[in-house]
Amino acid sequence: MSKSNKYFIISSILFCLFILFTIVIKLVGVKGVGPNGSEIGFADLNKSFFDSFGINNGAKIVSEIIGYFAIVCALFFVGLLIFEWIKRKSFKLVDKNLIVFCVMCLILACFYIFFEIVKINYRPIIVDGELKASYPSSHTMLICSLLVFCMLNFKFYVQNTKIRYTLYACFASLVIVGTICRLYSGMHWLTDIFAGVILSGALCFLFAGVLNLLSEKIIQKSEEYKK
Repeated sequence: MSKSNKYFIISSILFCLFILFTIVIKLVGVKGVGPNGSEIGFADLNKSFFDSFGINNGAKIVSEIIGYFAIVCALFFVGLLIFEWIKRKSFKLVDKNLIVFCVMCLILACFYIFFEIVKINYRPIIVDGELKASYPSSHTMLICSLLVFCMLNFKFYVQNTKIRYTLYACFASLVIVGTICRLYSGMHWLTDIFAGVILSGALCFLFAGVLNLLSEKIIQKSEEYKK
């Protein structure tokens, strides 16, 4: 089995797990323990975690800064696509990994919009005087997905191995710190963060699978050309 197929299988499993978890959230342990009596699945677990750590503004600020950084990094690659398109005067000549990157960002945006409309859970606190959607954690999705998307693109543009692996380590650290900070910020329920991580994992493995598939095709064409 190729590496691409392995990634696609893992992605499919994570997508199925996310769907199953979302269904379970609406059925198991549902109680009105949120603001204004809003209901939440796994209520006892979520309420216990929230009561234990409360709201941490410092963690909230750090997670937001990392989130903005992730968006800026993603916009860099979008800008690179536009630059290549203009320079090469043909969209067909743009690096395929950049096209896939933008498609994955659009898919991520669709999930974000969908769960803003279809509200599964509300946040454990009132924000700007109203209850806001909380499931899955959008900040967690942005941080985990966009930063990993960027990491997967480094191999195409950073030839120096030491620099590339340094970037890998830095971005991976930001993913971990950003997720943990969002978890302890008190802006979401525990299960919202967990769902965000699962969905991000599914998207990242999907992206990795497509990139590996592209690489395999390039290698195959190169070998055929040599023959």
